Formats: sequence, C-alpha cells, structure tokens
Amino acid sequence: MDPTIGIGIAYAGACIMAGLAVIGGSVGLGILGSGLVNGIARQPEQVGQLSRWFFIALAFVEGLAIIIIALAFVFPTMAQGAIEALSK
Repeated sequence: MDPTIGIGIAYAGACIMAGLAVIGGSVGLGILGSGLVNGIARQPEQVGQLSRWFFIALAFVEGLAIIIIALAFVFPTMAQGAIEALSK
C-alpha cells in the first residue's frame, strides 16, 4: 500500500475527530445552559451558586473539547511516523 494513502486516511480521521469534538462540546454546553436556566427558574435565590457550578462544569466540558482537538492535530503526525516505518 502506498504510504500517502495511509497518511491521507490519518488526516481524514483527525478531521472527523476534531469535528466530533466540536459537536460534542457544543451539545454539552447547550445541555449545561439549559440546566442553568431550569435551575434558576425553579430557585431564583440560588443564582450565585448555580452560576458557580455552571462555570466549573463549563470549564471541564470546554477543556475536554480543546484537548481532543489538540490530539487531532497530533494524531496524523504520529500515524505518519508509524506508516513510514511500516512501509520500509
């Protein structure tokens, strides 16, 4: 097999991985925002505490998405080295 085909597949997989990370992060943030609005509607006096937990959870969800996107940039480079080593 031509090594360029394997490298192309690795880049395509990385693009799919980054896209799914963005979609997953967006869905997660939407669910968090919905929970915050529902919580404030039920207990308006707890706005400060609910907002605090919202921003902590937001940081975790966004951080995970950023880590996955960073791995998507690293993955093709690692795969390229492995493919070139196997093709020799």
